[in-house]
Order: sequence, then C-alpha cells, then structure tokens
Amino acid sequence: LEFAAFDEAFTPGESVASAEVGAQSVCEIIFPSGSTGRPKGVLRQHHQVLGNRWSSSVRRGFRGDDVLLAVSEFSHTLGLNGTLLRALLLGATMVLTADRNPRTLAALIHGEGVTAVSAAPSFFSSLLKQEVGGRPACSVLRLASIGSSNIPPELVSELRAVGVESVVSGYGMTECDSIA
Repeated sequence: LEFAAFDEAFTPGESVASAEVGAQSVCEIIFPSGSTGRPKGVLRQHHQVLGNRWSSSVRRGFRGDDVLLAVSEFSHTLGLNGTLLRALLLGATMVLTADRNPRTLAALIHGEGVTAVSAAPSFFSSLLKQEVGGRPACSVLRLASIGSSNIPPELVSELRAVGVESVVSGYGMTECDSIA
C-alpha cells in the first residue's frame, strides 16, 4: 500500500456526480480532554483525517488481513480513527465489544483470532496478566499499537517477550491530527 493508492482511491472519477462535500470539508469535530480550559471542538477535514489514518496505518504495519479489536470508544479519536476508520480503509475485520473485563477480552482475542489492537498502555498491562490455555493472552497478537498516554518502556519489552511481533507507539494531538 502506498499513499498514491490512497489518493487514487479517494479521487472521484468522471462517472461520480459532484457533491457538496470535498477534501477540505469538515468531516468530524473532536473535543480533546487534555485542555485546562473549556472543551473546544477541533474541526478536522476529510483529506486530513483520511490521509493521516491511511499513512499511519501503513507505517505502523497494519494490513487488510488483520482482525482488529475495538477497545477504545468511538467518541475518542483512537477508537474512531485508530480502529473504526483504519478497518474501513484497509478492509480489515473489526471485532466490537462493550465488555472491558480483561479476562473476557483475553478470551475474545483468542476466540476471534484478533491480530492487532490499538489501545492505551493500561489495556496492554491488564492483558499481560491474563492467560488463555496456559499462554499469555497477548501472545497471539501480531501487532500492538500503543498510544493515548505515557508508555512505560518495560511494557514494550514485556509485550515483545511474550511474542508480540511488532510493538509500535505513537503520540498524536487531537488539535493537529498528526501522529509522531
């Protein structure tokens, strides 16, 4: 997957009727929680959101054959764009659950063949304490994408030690919709 493929896929051809919505149109308004003042709606444009999610997915190693577990709420940019939009853009499978019990999530990961998760460090810390069939629950994950909070270096080491092939982290400001 290359960024040129993204542009081609999302550029309307002659057979597509013109619409009022364009690449520069606002597609979402996200309210960041990190501000010390009143919450402010951050307006994000279609091309900004889609382009960022496409390129970050490719850079982080997500694939269309992944099975993603949606653990972050869709009211947060990690859940909305980091899981739902990522699954749609890549054609990946997404497993939805409202259950936040680590034991239940561990069983779900094994039962549904989950290969990749984007979540906060606390999720992975809890999951590392769970076993399924005598194996660490995380051991079946191919990719752990960690964000939304400070990431203890030992967490990355522990995930790699139980067999997670790729552990990536990122920091993104809601106000900028960019990921480092």
